Amino acid sequence: MTEKKYEEISIYRPVQYLGAKVRSIPKIMEAVKNTVGDTGTCLDLFAGSSVVSQALKNGGWKVVSNDALTFSYHTNSAFIEDHESQSLESLLNIAENQTPVCDSYKRKIEIESQALSGKDYDTLINQNMERVAGWDNFQPTEIVEYAKANKDVAKILYSGTYFGFTQSATIDSLRNSIKSAKAAKKISNYEQSLMMTALFSAMSKSVFSAGKHFAQPHLIKPEKNKLFISKRIIQDRGIDIYAEFKQQLKKLFEIKSADKPNGSIATNFSMEDIIRNPDTIGNVDVIYADPPYTAQQYSRFYHIPEVISGEEFPELQIVKGKVTKGLYPKDRFKSRFCSKTHAPHAFRDLCLLAKEKKSSLILSYSLSKNQTTGNDRMIGFDSLKSILKEYFGDNIDYFEFEHTYRQFNKSDSVVKSKDDKEIQIVCRNN
Repeated sequence: MTEKKYEEISIYRPVQYLGAKVRSIPKIMEAVKNTVGDTGTCLDLFAGSSVVSQALKNGGWKVVSNDALTFSYHTNSAFIEDHESQSLESLLNIAENQTPVCDSYKRKIEIESQALSGKDYDTLINQNMERVAGWDNFQPTEIVEYAKANKDVAKILYSGTYFGFTQSATIDSLRNSIKSAKAAKKISNYEQSLMMTALFSAMSKSVFSAGKHFAQPHLIKPEKNKLFISKRIIQDRGIDIYAEFKQQLKKLFEIKSADKPNGSIATNFSMEDIIRNPDTIGNVDVIYADPPYTAQQYSRFYHIPEVISGEEFPELQIVKGKVTKGLYPKDRFKSRFCSKTHAPHAFRDLCLLAKEKKSSLILSYSLSKNQTTGNDRMIGFDSLKSILKEYFGDNIDYFEFEHTYRQFNKSDSVVKSKDDKEIQIVCRNN
């Protein structure tokens, strides 16, 4: 397959994902081809939103698409696995069951609907500020008691801030319908993943937050420029979650209709889980790894779809006696790659995993511009190279690319570069 065809490989972005490798995909595929040829099994170890896994499968390789986050597992399963499904109409019928709301919540929906109809952003902004202020005064014991009485996560936690009141009610209705159908065995694991992925896509498009991630809702303050916030809140609150869900589910069916089954699978393990039980992923010829390199935990940016994926109401993180502004769960997944203390050990374990599986290792690494971007790397490039050399000796190639793509001989020249550069590291197993 030529590079031109690599660039034409079809992929679909289900959510806005931090550090997605869309622009790098042709070079990742080229590295896989040069390492294992046109066939073989690739482990996408930190698959995230599935875009690299999609490309690799569409390029003809069998893929094990893995991620520690459950919401990512659902997304990877929806795009990667080969299972049959009921018709689109059948799944939409299952999703139509509506969860009732209490009278006080109905009133909030009425106020919001009137404000949207009249483009009254001041009312929407005031609703947002009232909800944020309410959380400042909410005590942990009150949250627990409230949760016991009502399992509707989105309405309790995210309405008025991350999402509108109408949107949150719809998210809960869809989530509850999907989970009830799965519990009643009306849908399969795979069909659940299809429907949850469509829901995540609708949530990603409508969430009222910077970058369309879920780390924190827009926090409206008097000194902030209302021009941006007023436009944004009208736009985001006006998105119909159910209409988006239907559109995204239809798109998934269109994508899967053109899919070529090849035995690819999705898995939901941490790297440490796989190291403890390497047989869970079977034989692999190459591992592609794009772990987090900064202190920013992905479980912080995507805690809401992770909570929506779960079965239980989350216990929230408490700091100085109050819940966090982002409403983060207490027990969210923490990657060792996001710690300066633990990252070197995590990379050694990654190398050991490749050795255990007798596979090559392809790593993506981006250099921070003189460490001034606010996203300092938890492991420096020189330290990473030293670790890789311990396990792979001289069987390592380093590539640098931004808009161009070239192989370089003196890796020190990259470190001295003034611009952020993306590095692709190919560790060959001989």
